[in-house]
Amino acid sequence: MADPFITAISSLMARHAGIKAAIFADLDGESIALEPPSAKDSLILCAAYGGIALRRLALAEQRVGRAPVRQVQLNATEGSLLSYRVGDAYQLLLMLAPHSPTAHLNGDINEAIQSLEAQI
Repeated sequence: MADPFITAISSLMARHAGIKAAIFADLDGESIALEPPSAKDSLILCAAYGGIALRRLALAEQRVGRAPVRQVQLNATEGSLLSYRVGDAYQLLLMLAPHSPTAHLNGDINEAIQSLEAQI
């Protein structure tokens, strides 16, 4: 039987060549599923910091009466890092190649998040 978490992130990566690596993890960076395995160390480290960012920004938004942050995007010369909250305790983190546009990913990312949430 196929792992539904791996299936969700692999399917997303197959549809978008700009996604170089992906991890489904808790907000502490503990991996549940990731692709490719060769990027494990980088993905886990980025997921740990992505979880910190999502939690801290959610607290800041709560203090001013707004809804929790659901996404963090960091752009650098070597590519982008996107972290999306999945449910209350998880995240989907994507590493994108340099100059990869992100706007066209939204529909497929939301679909992947719904698939992941259905499994947790």
